[in-house]
Formats: sequence, structure tokens, C-alpha cells
Amino acid sequence: MRGPFVHEIDPVLAEAGGLCLWYYGLAASLGLFALFLWLKGLRRSLGITPGEVYGLSLLVALCALLSGRLVDVVLIEPDVYRGHPWRVFAIWLGGISPHGLLLGAGLAALLFCRARGRSFLRVADALALAAATYTALSCAGSFIDGRATGAISSAPFAVAFPGAEGFRHPVVLYHGLKNVLLVLLLVLLRRTRPRSGMLLAHGLLWGGLLGLAADAFRAPDGGFLGLAPGQAENAIAALLGAACWIALPRRGDVPRGAGAAPGEAAARSLLLPRAALGVFLLLPLVVPSARLQDVPARYGWRHPGLRYSALYPRVARAPSLDAPAAALPEFFPAEPNPAPLTAEEKTAAQLQEDLQATRHAADGGGSAWLEAGADGQLPHARAGTPGAWTIVYRAGPLGVAAGGHVFLQVGPFWGWSTPQVENPAYPGFTEVSTSARGVELEPRVLDEGLLGVEVKGRALEPGEIIRFAYGAGSAGALADRYAERGARFWIAVDGDGDGVRALLENSPALDVLPGPAARLVLTLQSSARRGEAVPLVVAVLDATGSVCTDFEGEVELSAAAGGLVVPEAVILDARHQGARRIEAQAPRPGVFRVAGRLRSTSGTAEIAALSNPVAVDQGWPRILWGDLHGHSGFSDGTGLPEDYYRYARDVAALDFAALTDHDHYGMLFLDQHPFLWDEIRAAVRRFHEPGRFVALLGYEWTSWIHGHRHVVFFQDDGEVLSSLNAAYRTPAQLWEGLRGRRALTFAHHSAGGPIATNWSYRPDPDLEPVTEVCSVHGSSEALDAPNLIYRAVRGNTVRDALDHGLRFGFAGSGDGHDGHPGLAHLAAPSGGLAAVFAEETTREGILAALRSRRAYATNGARLLLDVQLGGRSMGSTIVLGEEPAPRELTVRAIGTGPLAGVEVIRGGQVVVAEPLGEALELETTFRLEGLRRGEYVYVRVTQFDLENPQRLLLAWSSPFFIE
Repeated sequence: MRGPFVHEIDPVLAEAGGLCLWYYGLAASLGLFALFLWLKGLRRSLGITPGEVYGLSLLVALCALLSGRLVDVVLIEPDVYRGHPWRVFAIWLGGISPHGLLLGAGLAALLFCRARGRSFLRVADALALAAATYTALSCAGSFIDGRATGAISSAPFAVAFPGAEGFRHPVVLYHGLKNVLLVLLLVLLRRTRPRSGMLLAHGLLWGGLLGLAADAFRAPDGGFLGLAPGQAENAIAALLGAACWIALPRRGDVPRGAGAAPGEAAARSLLLPRAALGVFLLLPLVVPSARLQDVPARYGWRHPGLRYSALYPRVARAPSLDAPAAALPEFFPAEPNPAPLTAEEKTAAQLQEDLQATRHAADGGGSAWLEAGADGQLPHARAGTPGAWTIVYRAGPLGVAAGGHVFLQVGPFWGWSTPQVENPAYPGFTEVSTSARGVELEPRVLDEGLLGVEVKGRALEPGEIIRFAYGAGSAGALADRYAERGARFWIAVDGDGDGVRALLENSPALDVLPGPAARLVLTLQSSARRGEAVPLVVAVLDATGSVCTDFEGEVELSAAAGGLVVPEAVILDARHQGARRIEAQAPRPGVFRVAGRLRSTSGTAEIAALSNPVAVDQGWPRILWGDLHGHSGFSDGTGLPEDYYRYARDVAALDFAALTDHDHYGMLFLDQHPFLWDEIRAAVRRFHEPGRFVALLGYEWTSWIHGHRHVVFFQDDGEVLSSLNAAYRTPAQLWEGLRGRRALTFAHHSAGGPIATNWSYRPDPDLEPVTEVCSVHGSSEALDAPNLIYRAVRGNTVRDALDHGLRFGFAGSGDGHDGHPGLAHLAAPSGGLAAVFAEETTREGILAALRSRRAYATNGARLLLDVQLGGRSMGSTIVLGEEPAPRELTVRAIGTGPLAGVEVIRGGQVVVAEPLGEALELETTFRLEGLRRGEYVYVRVTQFDLENPQRLLLAWSSPFFIE
């Protein structure tokens, strides 16, 4: 597999009778069939008849199924069965423990051998072969299911798993390879005719040891005895294997592998056992995964056909963090909870400790630069492409003491190979050298992207040099997968060796150029009046969404007859930097799109695209599109602030955008380096152009205790109120510090990872009238939402907050870290956009729309959505008594592709779930009877993704509130 690979595999194999058939289940079926084949092939050495082969296979299947289910019900997930006893029999919802399967298989073998007088050790040897085969197949099924992710990695075969941040080790495939090797080992060992039981012993021993090696690539979480998840079980298995090896007798019971099995001549008809085995081979196909799941919530975003039904009900459990409801903090206790269950106390403490650390005068001393190439030119990089660069560090006036360190930190977030010194054939190999006599260098990989070099022998004197030849091996070093200017090779220095280091603020930088043209994006204004010019932005991007600034070629345009009037072709040359804004004409009413086809002068293959829709004189309010949340290289993203706003305006064709780098996270921190904030403010002033593009100043208040919020200023200036400042450590303190300013805060990824929102601080209605419901992290709306955020916390979703009386509208935003505001969804499973109804493209107009909740959210696509309840616009508060209870909910939607369905959520429940087939437009009315005070109503629309049929695109209206 060549990576990085984005996991977008649909886990559904097929559908039959309303039940989904799963690749995960297919793997189990094939594993059972492999067991039958092994027993059939080994039956003479086992001394069993053909009928007993079927009988043992059936007994193993039955006991394994019962034991796997029993372990899940009693030990692993008793809370999801409590109160719902019928779920015990609903194996099509999942909930089969792998450890229970193995336990049941062993029990079946013991029962069979006792009943039939056969050798248990011989049968156990056969089962060891079958178990290794089954586990290898099961690993393939688990990978397709998107489970068992590993640690973040820059390896070329790393995988972006659904609901997990970044590219990660595909640990489950490592386990699959381990079991393939184990099968081969056991087959070869069997040819030596070992004594009975040795295959079992070797299977446990080597399976455990190889499993320990594979699990080393998981993200550790401080499990049993400090071992990573699964490693404790592997260690126990290895110890058991070693014990069996030692305990087995040295002589006797060696299988001969020949001779007739007893009772073979009297074998009965095998018709009935064959039929029964066939049933057991088909049964696992309906089982989705190892845990009992809310199947539509977990898989619906990748498989739009999955809907809630009697077979697939809602299962109220968190997909990852399944904390008991009693352990979760109350929403609004008498006093806000200062230490919520979801707080990342360790991260917060580390940041605070680093902030308070005393730095020696030698820390951060010296200078560094990139060595020019043979042609005398400064080097650059190409996105996602291997290269080699030499970074030179010169010691400062105080030098570096013996025992001190110099560190090379490449961009740790987006794909640079980790510098390593062990394997020249592996990406990131780095040669570290110095010409300083008597100085010894000891390099060591310390973390993702971080190489530390200890100075030994003597101190590195002022002016002496250390060279880092990064990418010196045959594989080079992979560059950032996103194009950016000013990508840093960060150098840090611990000058006195006390373990505290400081960065060189002027660490060397280079530009990462985009990859080849891979996609065309056409973006129209969403609504227009007949006869007026309609802006159309034509942008040429590489595979990860970076604009191809060096592209030169022609884009052919066409529109339906009688629709928009567009030029037949648009030329892009070096002046346009990969994107060009033109004007189309709208001579008549209707809903129109523009098709495009890209032809490059460099011979690139043709690439086609279809624009989003524009509604001309269709009674739509003016819709402005924005992205209020994203990051640059000034925290943990890519690129410069200037490039962020240019991309938002000229490539993604946004009407407004805010760059919200972290207050205290990344490499250099905004709250510690005022010059960074000054550069962001300068970029905002430069790009702000009322009437065309609204540039907004912002930052992210990054509390690892109470959750992250981005702060957006709708005025020329503002200051960073840091979450590490004692005056602004709680949400209440933040809102107090912002009071009187034209500013808003937005809670984001509020339902789960990377940290959930502490809702016990009731959001300030003036400063937080809208919440971010979706981003690249996924959806925080509700547990039944497609593309649910990872590590979702039961009871902490946006819908839960509404159920507890909060009143806010919905917005989406990217939270993109790739420098692509407005198009963050192109390189991630999800994204986010904020749509507001405003007639003026001004800060005042956008702020007024957000404060009145005239807004809706999408996870990336520019769906048009208009929802009215009793003639009132979305976000409205309807006061009963002053007006009659409204009954008619009118929904209009126009998709960027075929619409999949519409759902109406009322008071926390989905009361309407209507599939739409593949219509491009929707206009319908639902009757809502008996609306009561305290209820809320909103609409969720789903759409098929034309580029990725396995993904759903979504739009959420802001809720109506009944008072």
C-alpha cells in the first residue's frame, strides 16, 4: 500500500432482507471455513472420522459464538444490555468478544476430546493453525471496518482512519501480517513431526511475542503495567506458550499422519452436518464488529442506506468514551465544575510547567540556516515528495555545555518524515556531524518529528557547527503533504543540559510547492437576481487541496442552454497563481450550475468538475459563506496568515473568514510572542474589503480543562486572552474579559475529541449565540449523527446541550490545519462551513446575522437550505401566547449533488426521517402538532457525495425555540 492512505472503505458488503452483510463478518465466515479445511486435511493424524470433522467444526462454531457473546454481555458491555435484554440475541448489532471466541473454541475442543476419547493436544495443535488463520482474516475485516488505529506516523504506509486525528500506523494490518507469518511458521514446524501440543505452545509463544512487537505501534495510554492496549494479553499468551513448551513431555504422542481413522467405514450421511455447517458459515456475515454498535450512527455517514429501523435501533452508548451516565458532570450545577471528567489534566500541567520553567541564557542560543544547493539556490520541497536538506546550526556566544542538547524538530503535524538515525533505507534518515574536535554527538529520536542530539566529550564552543543532513538515506525524507510558504525546520537548544530548551525564533524555513494538478473546483455565488453578474471562481488544486500556483492551462466552461452565460474557456497563466475570478450572467430565473473541464499545457490528463448551484430569483435570501476557524504555521497548521486569507478569498471564494491560531499550542505561542499576533492583525487589515471579502481577527482559546473555543473579533483590533493566564482560565473569565467588545466565542468539537466542552459553564447568550456543530473532527450534533466526532461523550453533544435549555444557532467551520479555509473537507473525512443570511458583506451584517441565529451549518458542501416554521426564519424564538403555536415547517434545499434524506429533530427526538432518493432539490412542508414551551426544532439534510459515494454531506438548520 502506498500512502498516506485515507481510509474511506465502505464496510458493508451487501444487503439481504433488511440486514447488512459486512466484510468484518465475511472474515469470520472465512475463518470458520478455514477451521473446517484444516480439520479435514489433518483428520487422519487427529484420528477422527469425516463426520467428526463436521461435528467438531460445528461444536467450535457454536461454543465460540456463545462464549463470545457471553463475555461481551457479562464482562465488557453490560450497561448497553441492561434494560434491553432482547439485545442479547441481536448479534447483527455486533457485540462478539474476540477473547470469548478463543475461549469458546478451546472449551469446544476439550468437550469433544472427552466425549470421543481423542487426544486434546493433537486437536489443540490443529486449532492453533486454525486460530492463526482466522485471526489473520479477522484483521483484514477489522481494517476494512476502520478499527484498531495506531500511533500517529509519517510512514509512507500510514493511514488516516475515520474519526482519528492525523495519519496513523495501521496496527491491525501489522497483526494480520504477524498471523500470516505465524501460520507459515506452524506449517513448517508441523513438517518436523513435533510431539503433540508443540504447535499450540509455539502458536501462543510466537503469537504473543510478535503481537507485542505489533502493538508497540499503538498509541500508548498507560495500560496494565504500563503496557500499551493489547500488550498485556500478548505478554500473557507468550508466557503461557513458554510454560506449555517447558511442561510438555519430551517423548511420546508424536502424530504419524497416516492410517485410517476409526469408524470411517461406518460414517453416516453427511447431508445434515453439511447443511448445519452452511448455516454457521453464513451467520457471521450479519455481524458488524466486535462491539455492540449503534449501527446507523457508526456507519451511516459511509453507507447512506443505513437508517434507523426495528432491526437497527438507536443504542445510547458512546462510541469511544463510554463513561457511565452517573459519572458525567451535571450540565448546570449550582457551581460550575472546575475539573470535568473529560479534562486533559496532564496536557494542561505540561504546558503550565513549560511556561513557568526557568531558561538558561544559553538556551535557544545560536543561529541556523539551510545549506544552498550545488547551483547556489536555496532549496525548496514538493508536497508529499521525498527530498534531502542540510540544516546547519552554529553555537551562540555561550556555546552548548557537555550534556546539553541541540534538537531538530521538523513540522510535527502534517507529514514530514521523523528524523531518524537507525536505518538509512527508511524515510527521514539523518546524518548528524560536526567538525569540532573532541566533541561527540549522540543523536536519538525523542518523539514524532523530533531528533535530539546530546553534546558529549566537551562543550560545543561558540561558533562551532553541527550539521543535520536530513533525508540523507536512499528513501530521502517526505515533505509536508500540503503546500506552504515558510515551513520551518525548528532548531531548539538546551544550552546548559538541565532538560529545559528554547527554540530559535529564526529557525530556517523553506517553501513547499504544490503537487501536480489533480482537481478542479468551480464556486458560484449561491443566490442572485436576474440580470446581475454572478461571480465564479475557477481554481486548480493538487490532490490534497493546495492551489497549483504554477499551473498554466485552459479550463473549458459550459452551462445548460438558457441558463447562465459563461465564457467558453478561461485561461490561467502565471499571473493567476492557480485561481481566477470571472463573472457569469444570469438572464433568467432558475437554479443553475456550471460544468468545467481542465486542460493543461503540460499535458496533464483532463479533469472535470461541476459547480455548486446558484438560485436566481427563486426567493432565496442572500447567503454568505464563511469559515470562522482554522490554523496556520503560527500554531499547529501550515502556511502564513497572508496565504490563509488569500486562499479563503481567491481560491475557496469565501465571503468571510477568520484565522484562529492557538493562544498557547504549536511551536511558538501567540501569548508569548507578540510579533506573531501583530503579523496576523496586519494580514487581517490587508485583506479586509467590505462588500467583497470580510477578514476577521481571531484566535483559539485552548483550554485543556474546559474545552476549546475560538474567539472572533468583529472590529479592527483585539487581544489574546490566553487560557494559561490566571485571569482567563475559565469560560466565565473569558466572557468577562470580552464583554463590551464586538466579539463572539464558539465552542467546537464540543462532544468529544480532542477535548469535550465543559457545559457546566452556561454559554454567555450575547457572546456565544452560535455553536460549531461540525468540522474536520466530525459532527458534535448528536450520537445519531453521521460522521460522529471521535471519542464522543454520551450526554455531552450539542443536542444534549439543547435538551438542557441552551439556546444557540448552528454554524460549521473547518478547523482546518492545512491552510485551506473553506475547502478543508477536500483532504479530510469531514469539513465545515458557516452559512449566514445577510444582505451586506460587512462585519456588522455578519455579526448581526450570527447574533440572531440566521445561520446554518454544512460539513463542507455549499448546500442551499432555507427552513421556516410558521413563516419565521431559522433561529427564531417563538413565544406562545403572543402568537399561536406554529404547525407548518417548510423546508427548501438545493444540493450540490443528489439529496439523500431530510430529518426533523423535535425536542431531542428525530420525529421525521424521510428518504429522498436522488432528487437535486427539495421543497416540502411537515406538520408539527402541539408544540410546547421549552421545545426546539431543527432540520438535518443529507446528500450523497459525488466525489466519494461512501461519504455523506450534511446541512443543519439553526433551531427554532418555543418559549
